[in-house]
Amino acid sequence: MENHVVETAVYLLGNLFRIYIIMQLLGVFLNKVPEQKNIVGRYGMAFAFFVVNSLGYLLWHWPSSIILASNVAGVFLISLFYRGRWINRIFSSALIVALSVFSEDACYYFVLSIGIGNVIIVAITLSNLLLMFIAMIMRKFSDHRKGKDVLLIEWIALLVIPAVSMALAIVLLENCREEIDGVIGGSGLVLINIMVYFVLGRLSAAYKERGNIAILEEQANSYKQQLEIIGQAESKMTAVRHDMKNHIIVLKSYCEEGQTEKVRDYLDNVSRQMELEKQYVSTGITVIDSMLNYKLHEIDGGLKSMTKYKVAVSKEINISDLDLCIVLGNLLDNAVWALQQKDERERKIELELIERKKVLKLVIKNTYGNQIVKKGDVFVSTKSTDKRTGQGLHNVNNVIEKYNGEIEYSYDDKWFSVTAIMFIS
Repeated sequence: MENHVVETAVYLLGNLFRIYIIMQLLGVFLNKVPEQKNIVGRYGMAFAFFVVNSLGYLLWHWPSSIILASNVAGVFLISLFYRGRWINRIFSSALIVALSVFSEDACYYFVLSIGIGNVIIVAITLSNLLLMFIAMIMRKFSDHRKGKDVLLIEWIALLVIPAVSMALAIVLLENCREEIDGVIGGSGLVLINIMVYFVLGRLSAAYKERGNIAILEEQANSYKQQLEIIGQAESKMTAVRHDMKNHIIVLKSYCEEGQTEKVRDYLDNVSRQMELEKQYVSTGITVIDSMLNYKLHEIDGGLKSMTKYKVAVSKEINISDLDLCIVLGNLLDNAVWALQQKDERERKIELELIERKKVLKLVIKNTYGNQIVKKGDVFVSTKSTDKRTGQGLHNVNNVIEKYNGEIEYSYDDKWFSVTAIMFIS
């Protein structure tokens, strides 16, 4: 009777940890949806999966084929509370179950082969530690492919912690006189690993965030200065309009006296004061209007580029001014720099900023003359050799991820294109 209770406790605790690790793996393949209803649904479905799966094994004695099918179905149902394409849900569910089965079988036969006691306890503990190790390795590789920096200490911790934990599991759990001690020890090892990975992730994020604060503040100050310049230019335009009557009087006087050269000089002076008079966009959103008018004036007027643009957003757009500055500023700065590398006759740019059904879509397509550099699957800015090169694109990626969006880069021998999508509900 006691053995049956211990085996039941071992299975339940092992299954609970396994489902938690499965949720971590789903986060590698799919995007989490932060809304409260999705969080509740995700954990609610995971608990239902745990209950049905446990009852099927312990009470209903399902055959292995039924258990395998229920695992795939359960993981797929949990995936419905993540954001992703259907093919990704199906693929990730099948792969995660395959990894889970592999870790269980590999650890079970390994424990049998070395002939130690407490086979079930040690095998379940080792399989959860192995599955957690696989999940964390896949998470870090996914972060690396997305352009996120992974610290060396993180890679070392990922290799050392599970190796030491597995060795401890074999040595300590084999020597447990009472099986209940093995249950507590095995569960404790798995729980400690989960907590260590969680704390390590938080510390890594805090370290990287501290390094980005100065850069973000520098960017914010830069954009503030740009907006102040725009405001000064608009003040000049207002002054010119206000004095238009006087300008006309002076010009009329010059014309009556036949002083055409003075007319030309006077008009040149007025024209320079009205340099920024052209209003490219007018959405009613200060950040968007100021940023796009300033950048489009630089592209259209300064670089003499062939410019096409389309902007359609509501006045109640649900995105912070700083985030808009980071995305628009960095991507347009990169486009401006790329255009500067081309001959004036070959400079072309197309810009589209559209909001539709709480989705904000930004498309920038421009010709380029610089070399394209990629780090993994991520494009890296080549504007300088400074150590912060690429930080702007990294900040853009962080904003896109904040709004559960996606960003795609593509290019051919003439055009470079970036498409960013943000969910702003």
